[in-house]
Formats: sequence, C-alpha cells, structure tokens
Amino acid sequence: TVEGPAKHQSLSSHASNIRFILNQLLPQMLAILCELDSTVEGLVREIYAFFGELSERSGPLMKRAIAQRFLQIVRRDYAIPQLKDKSASTKSTRHNALACYLCGPLAFDSNDKKSFAHFITATLLDIVHQQHGWRRKDMSLLIFALKNACKLRKLEKRVLNVIWSLIVHDETTVRVVVCELFVGIMSVFDEETIGSRVLPCFITLGNDSEPEVRMYALEGLSEVVKQVGEVKDLDKIAMAFDHHFESKDTSKRALQVLTNIIPQSDKNFREGYILKKLFQIARENNANEDDMEREHLVSLLLAAYKALNGVTLTKTNLREWIIPGLEMIEKAATRMSDKMAHQEISRMLRDLRGLVPKNETKSPASKLFGGISRNKGGNK
Repeated sequence: TVEGPAKHQSLSSHASNIRFILNQLLPQMLAILCELDSTVEGLVREIYAFFGELSERSGPLMKRAIAQRFLQIVRRDYAIPQLKDKSASTKSTRHNALACYLCGPLAFDSNDKKSFAHFITATLLDIVHQQHGWRRKDMSLLIFALKNACKLRKLEKRVLNVIWSLIVHDETTVRVVVCELFVGIMSVFDEETIGSRVLPCFITLGNDSEPEVRMYALEGLSEVVKQVGEVKDLDKIAMAFDHHFESKDTSKRALQVLTNIIPQSDKNFREGYILKKLFQIARENNANEDDMEREHLVSLLLAAYKALNGVTLTKTNLREWIIPGLEMIEKAATRMSDKMAHQEISRMLRDLRGLVPKNETKSPASKLFGGISRNKGGNK
C-alpha cells in the first residue's frame, strides 16, 4: 500500500491527468476532428476508435465526466444553432461537429442506461422538431451514429430498446421516424434480431391509426423481406402484407412494394406468397365495377408480372399462378381504352404458354418476355 507523501503524490498525479484529459486533450481532439476533411464514415470511425479506447481505460465516474465534458465543449465551442452554411469550411465544421456530438457520447458504454436513452431520444426530438439548430436532414447522421454504435461498440440491445420505446409516442412524426430509424440501421443486425425485434415493430406500426405511419411501416416491411435470407417468419410477414392490402390507404402502395421487392425477395416468399397474392388481386379486380380503379390496378399488376422477368420460376408456378393471373388481367384489359396494354398482355401470355409443354417441369422466367437472365434473387 502507498502511504503518506507517496500516496498524496499519486493522487495528485491522477487528478492532474484527469484535468489534462478534460481541459486540454478533449478540446484539442474536437478541434482536430471538426477541421478534418474526411467523409462522415471516416470521421465516425476515428471518433469511435479514439473515444472507445479512452472509455475502456476509464472507470464509470471518469466515463461520465468525459461524456459530459465532451457535450459541454461541443455546445460551447461549436454551438450548433450558430453554425450557418455560409461557406464550404463552415459546412464541413458543422457536419463534423454534429457527427462528434452524436458519436462521442455513444462511444462511452457506461452502465447509465437512462442517460444513454435520454441522449438519443432528446437528439431525435430536436431533429424532428428542427430545434436547437438541428435540421430534418440531420436524421441521416443520427442513423449513421446509431449503426456504428451497434457495429463498433456492440450496443445493439441498448439502441433497440430506445427505438422500441418510441413506437407509442404521441406524435405521428416521431412514429414515422421510428420506421426510418429501423430501416436505416437494419443492415447491422443478424436475421434472428430482425425477426424478433425489427419485424414486430413494423407489424405494430402497420396497425397505427395514422395512414402516414402505416405507409412507412409498409416500406419497412419490404426491407425486412430483403434483409432476411430464409424467411422464417413467412407467415407473419404475409399476414402483415395482407393487412395493408385490406386497407384502402395502403393497398395500392402494398402492390407497388411487392413489385419492387420481387427481384430481391427470397424464393420461398416469392413463390409461397407473392405469386398467389398477385393472382388473388387480379381475380378480385375483375369484379371491380369502377372502371378507373380497375384500369389503374391492371397497370400495377402488369408491372408486377413484368418484374418476374429475370428470376427463376418452376413450370408449376407458371401453370398454377402466373398464366392464370395474366389471363385474369387480360379479361380486365379487354374493357380498357388502352389497347397497347391489352396487346402487351396477350403477347406475354402467348410467350408463356409456349414455355409450358407437358414433358417439361422447369424453366427460367428470364426467358418469358425476351429478357436477359439476371438470376437476381432466384437461387436463394
């Protein structure tokens, strides 16, 4: 044990080191970081590397002191409301200062979960309300900071808990932003996390009272299909899409979303849900007495079937779902004023029927309409 003058000298030296870190090292590092001519990606990596190492060498009290001092310096010396975009250098300084502000505190993996959650929530609300110098477009910085907090600091559970706490927020805009956040950071999670923590969020918000929130939840749902290789939650995803198809506010957009994800969706989801859903919609559309709605849906369905060009489908798919679906569309198209659309559908059907002889069982859909095979998403 150290006693007497030696102990006093040791404590004095430690206090001096703390003062140096808080009063000299942090301000100098921030000044350097804010002047760096670097991409946001490069800057964030530097921030996490520096402050992450500093965090690992510090105890709980020291971590909190550094984080508080960090925010104090940024607010004082790089006052966010005062950083106007007057010149290129100012833009760089503001951008870097915001990146430092967001990523610095997140680099300190302390046990103070309440403080961590408050920091993220307060910053998000500032961006949503465009207050305290924040702008709506700064959301991309927050998303990037959270992605790297998950990837570089292993804070996935902490970040997910904070975002989940906001899905019941009173403000519609905040619930919309929750969808944006999940879509933005989803790529850093594994399939199990996406299925257990991200998918339920989009299902929950897909039942929101506000159409705008439901629309964003639908977009998020499409990202889940793209990110998950083997769709273990196929039934949940299918039921969630069905819910959107049942709503007038989101039904047409749901069809467009399905069309967009066809090339990237898993084979099981495409064959087990999308093809059957397209056939069901085509059949129901024939019974629609509203000419304008029926014609509009024919054009959307036609786009969906054309999106199948380039993926591999079995002859069973062609016989049972694709050809019958197009035949339904052809019937509806006969009542359309757009004769070219009817001619295109008839040509597609003629080509398809020629590809389904009884002695064959499989053929690439890339040959259906004279397209070039891309095999995109076809062999998952």
